Amino acid sequence: MGRITKDIDISQIKLQKEEVSDIKWFTKKEILDRINNNYQGITEKTGPWNFLKKYYEMLEK
Repeated sequence: MGRITKDIDISQIKLQKEEVSDIKWFTKKEILDRINNNYQGITEKTGPWNFLKKYYEMLEK
């Protein structure tokens, strides 16, 4: 499976105040550490985080 990447100008990202209270960039390691530590400090919607973890694992194969 190939990867799709795109450089994004973060100054062009528009967030809706009603839907986003805060935004932060995480490294891959930080994300995996939080997932493995009972989703520490990230949303309780675990499905997308587990999908991301499996995606990272697939890329490493």
